[in-house]
Amino acid sequence: MSNATKKTAAEARAELKTVAQTPGAAKPDAILVVDNVVRDFGGNRAVDVDHLEVQRGVITALIGPNGAGKTTFFNLLTGFDKPNTGSWTYEGKNL
Repeated sequence: MSNATKKTAAEARAELKTVAQTPGAAKPDAILVVDNVVRDFGGNRAVDVDHLEVQRGVITALIGPNGAGKTTFFNLLTGFDKPNTGSWTYEGKNL
């Protein structure tokens, strides 16, 4: 995306006003899309994400208690660790 077509944060937030406030709702301009990502360690499932979309141009947080799998999920997305199953795209490209 060129600098001339970049959205402001306010424009990105405005687009989200029409999105349903439910987990996994489709975003109008998702930069990251995650589907069916699972990571098991022995008999323990650390990550189990059915579907996640992150909107371009807005701040998005991943919250949860200690041991919920936040760091493991981040490690999967960055390639530091490998999932048992699942796929994700960034900027529309499979990673």
